[in-house]
Amino acid sequence: MLRTTVLFFIFFLSGMPAFAAPPEDLKISRCMSEVRSELKQRGSSDKWTGHAPTLSGGKTFRSPTDKFGKWIELTTDANGAPTLTEISKSLNVAITFDEKCKSTISELPGIDQRGRTKDSVKNADWFEDEDLKKLIVDKDPGIIYVWSPGMTYSAKHLADFRAVAKELKFRFTVVTAPEVSRNEIISSASTFGFPPVFTRLNSVELLMRGATTHFPATFVYQNGRLSDDPVVGVLKRDGIAAEIVKRQADLIR
Repeated sequence: MLRTTVLFFIFFLSGMPAFAAPPEDLKISRCMSEVRSELKQRGSSDKWTGHAPTLSGGKTFRSPTDKFGKWIELTTDANGAPTLTEISKSLNVAITFDEKCKSTISELPGIDQRGRTKDSVKNADWFEDEDLKKLIVDKDPGIIYVWSPGMTYSAKHLADFRAVAKELKFRFTVVTAPEVSRNEIISSASTFGFPPVFTRLNSVELLMRGATTHFPATFVYQNGRLSDDPVVGVLKRDGIAAEIVKRQADLIR
């Protein structure tokens, strides 16, 4: 009962409609009715964000669903033919449409990151969607800082983001990129003078929002809502504060 209440609370505050049409910028050349039906069936929201183009020259958009930890990715090829993929940690379901709009469903491995670590999975700590859900339901604001030892600036400037969070009275949570080893974490943390953080990223909600596209990626949350786009890269402290406050304003409006 408590879990159900928490989930309702999160999505009520997010203000997401139950279902939505494809994004207007995605030029789908055929099977629009079938795509709409699949989006409705799979609980797609109206929040679409554009991502890198496909190799064939088409477009890619992503949308959260009414289930925390499950997303929809909608792509087109150069001719506008659509492919819809339901993405989760354990399973991805890809749906393609032929020229008569008959659908073909393929099941693929999900985006569980635990196979990417250089350490034994059983010896690694992971930041899962369940951890994210518990964190952001707090009414107080906070930021999630995703870093990687492989991106030196994300380690070097962690202290700046921590200091800004303290000034703004935001909770500060650090999460490490999924593929790095304990030795890499220890070495980088020692070089830049902060306690090593061994908790690695395995949250679909953060991955789908671009948490590993570039490091650092900094997300803002408050009142059960999470910013759709992270603060990407490093800035001076006043710039960091401005970007965080801007995202906070979007969450509480």
